Amino acid sequence: MEYTTEKGLALILKEVSPALVERVVARAEEDLRAEGGIIARPTYTLKNAAGETQIFELTEKVLAPSDENEAAYRQATWDAYQSSQQKIAEVQSEARVKFLLTWAIDFEMPADNAWHRMLKAAGVEVPEDEDERRFAFLWYVALTPLEIQTIVAELSILAYGKAVNEEDVRSFRDGLQDSVRQRAKNAIAGSVRAVQEIGGAEA
Repeated sequence: MEYTTEKGLALILKEVSPALVERVVARAEEDLRAEGGIIARPTYTLKNAAGETQIFELTEKVLAPSDENEAAYRQATWDAYQSSQQKIAEVQSEARVKFLLTWAIDFEMPADNAWHRMLKAAGVEVPEDEDERRFAFLWYVALTPLEIQTIVAELSILAYGKAVNEEDVRSFRDGLQDSVRQRAKNAIAGSVRAVQEIGGAEA
């Protein structure tokens, strides 16, 4: 599948096995857990009528028992768990996107290395590994955040092939375009507000 970026770079999007992508995602979580700091789902204990202690998984429905100290403890452990889950989701998303941009896209790297200087000026080290360097070029130079979102979505459609019918694909793309437009509007509005705030501060 051909895709041309806003800057005119011609890309060839290639099909990558969903099973392989999910293995990359699983490996990212495994590595994160090996580093420590990931919190298991919290539990709480209750005694039944026979006086036996029972252990239950904590959920949002049981965060506010009548005991204030217990309620505070449950809320704190739940918040820590949710933060941990968010970290896992972020690491998984980063791994998926990096893998796809590195291995599911063919393109011609520019002969001019002026972009190296730009990365260095921003404090980003230019990788020596060729695959890492190609990813860095796409991520920092060639693609906008909205293009990355669109390309990853198109690669997902390619990966599942005939398992997704045309109507589903059309609906998915329409929804993606709406999401991209809204993100663009929010980004522009945020930039305008920032400029206005700077202007007001200088005045």
